[in-house]
Amino acid sequence: MSHLLSEIRGKNYISNIEVGREYSRVGKIITIDVTGNSAMAKATITNKNKVYTDYLLLLKLDQGWRISNKIFTVQQTVSQQYQKQ
Repeated sequence: MSHLLSEIRGKNYISNIEVGREYSRVGKIITIDVTGNSAMAKATITNKNKVYTDYLLLLKLDQGWRISNKIFTVQQTVSQQYQKQ
């Protein structure tokens, strides 16, 4: 199973986003649970054929809220599942 895990650095992810380019994806914050200076959030990003679900752990530091950990999963959209059958 370790071959399924990978690390993506934030700077590498951001460098793939082109300024001025429109992307056909929709992001939604599903839940936020805050206790003191800790929080967890669930968010989804949907594009035409995939739904990415992010689970984020956050800490409130002197500089503001920061993501301390993130995991995600990817699923095909319902329309993509029917097209493959």
